[in-house]
Amino acid sequence: MASGELKNIPLLTHVAEFQKPMIISTGGGTMEDVNRAYDAVMPINQQLCILQCTAGYPAEFDELNLNVITTFRERFPNTTIGLSSHDNGIAMAVAAYMLGARSTLPLTTPGKGRIMPSHWNLSDFANWSGTCNAQEPRWVMVSSVSMTAR
Repeated sequence: MASGELKNIPLLTHVAEFQKPMIISTGGGTMEDVNRAYDAVMPINQQLCILQCTAGYPAEFDELNLNVITTFRERFPNTTIGLSSHDNGIAMAVAAYMLGARSTLPLTTPGKGRIMPSHWNLSDFANWSGTCNAQEPRWVMVSSVSMTAR
């Protein structure tokens, strides 16, 4: 679920009823918002992954607040915790893994030469192939921004 849906409890509970692995991104939300989403989903579906996310494109390393991963692990011990990374590169995903994140959602680009101006800020697929294999996370997700000229 995108960060913008973190407060949409009716939608979260509806999706939880499908009994499929569920991923909730937390960018722009408060800890209270995350607690409320967790409390709404877990009685319905325990296959939950909560992603620390900084709502910035691209996010500077000092804005990622990776310590939230530790907070989430303590608060939600039976839940997979991860990082939705909007930074340039792979270093913060490795740091997040060291803090206990077991899921990584990088915003990547299939090529730096695309028409979208922010593509130069994003990691490309080649950077992520080795990282995903090295982490051996429970859930690996790759989100791709794909733009074509019309």
